[in-house]
Amino acid sequence: MKKLYLLTLFLLPSLIYAQLEVDTDWKTEINNIFQYLDKSKVTSGHLLDYAMEFTDITAYDGVARDTNYVDLNVVGNIYKTLYMAKTSTDTTHTPQYQKFAYDIAQHVYQKNLLEKNNIVLSGLLFEYHHLDTLALSQNKIRVINNHYYDKYINGVWQNPYKTKRTMAVATSTNQSSSHTLKFMLPSNLLLSNMPGQIASIEMNFDNGQGWQTITLDQYITISFTQNGIHDFTTRINLTNGQQMLSRTKFKIDDPDMYSVPIKSTMVSAPNKIRISEGIPFTSNYIGADLTIRRMTDGAITKPLIIVEGFNSGHITDPADEDGDTSINSFRNEIDFAGFNLENLLFNNPQYDIIYVDWIKGTASMEDNSRILKQVIEWVNNEKTGPEPNVILGQSMGGVISRYTLAKWEQDDSNFNPSDPTNTSPHDVRLFIAHDSPMQGANTPLSLQHFTRHIKLQYVQTPLAFATGGVILPIAFNLAEGVSDFINLFGANTSVDPYVSPLANLGVQDTPAARELNYWSLET
Repeated sequence: MKKLYLLTLFLLPSLIYAQLEVDTDWKTEINNIFQYLDKSKVTSGHLLDYAMEFTDITAYDGVARDTNYVDLNVVGNIYKTLYMAKTSTDTTHTPQYQKFAYDIAQHVYQKNLLEKNNIVLSGLLFEYHHLDTLALSQNKIRVINNHYYDKYINGVWQNPYKTKRTMAVATSTNQSSSHTLKFMLPSNLLLSNMPGQIASIEMNFDNGQGWQTITLDQYITISFTQNGIHDFTTRINLTNGQQMLSRTKFKIDDPDMYSVPIKSTMVSAPNKIRISEGIPFTSNYIGADLTIRRMTDGAITKPLIIVEGFNSGHITDPADEDGDTSINSFRNEIDFAGFNLENLLFNNPQYDIIYVDWIKGTASMEDNSRILKQVIEWVNNEKTGPEPNVILGQSMGGVISRYTLAKWEQDDSNFNPSDPTNTSPHDVRLFIAHDSPMQGANTPLSLQHFTRHIKLQYVQTPLAFATGGVILPIAFNLAEGVSDFINLFGANTSVDPYVSPLANLGVQDTPAARELNYWSLET
């Protein structure tokens, strides 16, 4: 349960509407300083000095360095900084932050719920201005009582601004357990105030194939021959011949490419199936992906069902096929347990492993218990021979497993536990709970209050629109903003993408987390 405890520090908001704490101090102070400047002369529409900077965007200047790798969080922080720097009400090239997050979530979630291994790219290319540090000494601007004024000499405006560019492109997730992936850069996820200057876009996936042309809104299939960290480099070629570069790191961790494969020989039998209930693309969709590692190329004869614990991956990283935990992470944990256990389960397997990976690992434990029952029924139908099942439940998986087995026995009127000849309805001979909080997890209430409070901190942008001041979350980056909108999909596609996420509850308030906590805040 250590992971659940740590998650409460960083987890993301749901769309629960509550009172916001909006900080207007920045808006008031910055507008007072810049109110007398003619902002129409900032032709890019972005003045960096006018912004609350969520990151140093000058570091992402189109030159690839070891110090300026990007990910989705960086893209979000750059865009929030640019949005705070806006000096015009244009929303064509700079849509509201929530819409950008919504669009990413729509692409990521819908493309990956049913079909995995689709990686969505998003990014930005912007021109912006900032005040020249020498503008005052060179008599290009006036400063009086902490107010900036334009400078005119003989009726000629003196330009105090320098022009710069920033560029960043990132993947929707930074890892995959597959060595063959499909990438796409949707046209509405490449934001730019200079689109007419983009001649072409290319990417080098660090797989030995060199530069690949990226066509907006079209998938490109890329294969990798090695596990490990790959440097993805995006190159935007401008019409003037200039090239802008951005790099991100991506981890390939395909169990089939290990020197000692995680899975044993599997030719005719499938190694992945899905057991589910509910309607796809809705928040009610629950189920589990089963990863199966047979001892031989044939039927299941000696099942070991491994049930994963609390998994918020469908919220925090919906593009990642595995979420927070998977058979890969289980294998890595086994490595620390010693050779005998690793040999028993993987190198010289004595069990057919069925790994249960929740589709919605924060759903009610009762809901996922129904899924686990279906999993066990599927195993019982598939296996051959008399060997009963063994279940290993990790963390929350142990709680769900215990509940499932007990309820199953109670509901079966024909089962008599005192009769040694009476076969159990689930055919489980051994149940192992690993680090399972059977009496509840202890997440300090002070920590729960802290996460609630920090999620309510918003800042109002300096630029006020006709509809009112726009607010941006201080505590959340773009990846977290994406998560705000995940539950809006499915039939509810008419939801206004400009609605701000009024953050109150996070993953600590998902059904599973509330059920696991011994003490939990009231909603």
